[in-house]
Amino acid sequence: MKPKILVFDHGMFTSFALKLSQWFDVFYYTPWDSQAFPSPNNSFIGDGFSEMVRVKDFWATVPQMDYFFFADIYSGGLQEHLRGLGKKVFGSGRGDSLEILRWKMRKLMGLAGMPVNKAERVIGTKALREYLKSHNDVYVKVSAYRGLCETFHSDTYELTEPLLDEIENDLGGLKYVLPFIIEQKIDAVVETGYDGYSIDGKYPETSLFGVEVKDCGYLGTIVKTENMPNEVTFVNNKLSPMLAELQYRMAISTEIRVCKDGIPYLIDLTCRLPSPPSQVMSEIYGNWNEIIIEGSQGKLVDAAPLAKFGVSATICASFAEDHWTPIYIKESCRQFVKLHNHCNIEGVDYIIPANVHMAEVGAVVGVGDTLEEAAAHCRKMAEGVGGYSVKVKLDSLSEGLAEIKKMQDYGIKFCDDKLPKEL
Repeated sequence: MKPKILVFDHGMFTSFALKLSQWFDVFYYTPWDSQAFPSPNNSFIGDGFSEMVRVKDFWATVPQMDYFFFADIYSGGLQEHLRGLGKKVFGSGRGDSLEILRWKMRKLMGLAGMPVNKAERVIGTKALREYLKSHNDVYVKVSAYRGLCETFHSDTYELTEPLLDEIENDLGGLKYVLPFIIEQKIDAVVETGYDGYSIDGKYPETSLFGVEVKDCGYLGTIVKTENMPNEVTFVNNKLSPMLAELQYRMAISTEIRVCKDGIPYLIDLTCRLPSPPSQVMSEIYGNWNEIIIEGSQGKLVDAAPLAKFGVSATICASFAEDHWTPIYIKESCRQFVKLHNHCNIEGVDYIIPANVHMAEVGAVVGVGDTLEEAAAHCRKMAEGVGGYSVKVKLDSLSEGLAEIKKMQDYGIKFCDDKLPKEL
């Protein structure tokens, strides 16, 4: 008899929950009644699958569960409460603050002896506009409210003004009080990072390591954590005490920009299932049951990889930003097609439009014992995906290979294998 696990998500990781059905009886929940007049959309994410049960009442389900899996952030207090009740929880817990509270995290990084690039914190869009009028080539970030905007680059005020107008309009009265963080550009020669998991500040002996093509794809390889680049290990070691103190038990991903002098700047930290790497992680690790069962109790279990390389290519559907979008998947490809905000109604897979307009609706994964095999597998699986306005960004495989070569030219080794000329 399989143990019961309740997956708490916001819709991004329905496919990961489906994957867990290989080892668990899966119950899936997304918050759907947080507004006075809820719409049906959020309550049907994850519905219609034989592999798991869609839960509408979270607390009514709690007593039946053996384990809890929190795929996303924004629920640290709930996880802490469940742990206080003696429940076995796999999640970032209060560690989600390391991703959400960006200004506080900058201070923690400084105290930990990590390099921190120059930045200013301003209050309100008026102050933001004034700053950008006199400062070019900077990056603007917002803490906590990812639905407002992602990090954006301001080349000049004139070029950024239309976006500022939109943000100001969306904020309404909050335009006077919302803080913004403005970071100076880091003149990096390469970008790298860690894609793995941590249990109370400890890392597994084996991890996934790779490069992301922003919003387009990912190329990764399995390596011994001790053989990670020094820049990655440095950041991991500095984060370890923070993660231990917060009882962090979840996947974690770092985005590190490395300068010519070798100084590694941690510019973003993902304290949840990272996307895109988690789509690859779901297929390349063969023992998620052990990782979760033991990890929820503070015990670190090493990953058991099923292949040496894994890649993913983002699935985009512009129509899905505002409309229910049917997506058709060949059964032979289904295992390697990972969708967001996903449900199944009368045998048809649908992408449910989210509160945030997103054209990225999932990813196609490929795995193999060589990078060429993984890329070929991904291309083959992509042939089984179709729908109105649906496109798979397979060009990202070639772009990712170029990034890997750039990284290796700098001296950061991706793998021992000879890299292919093209993918």
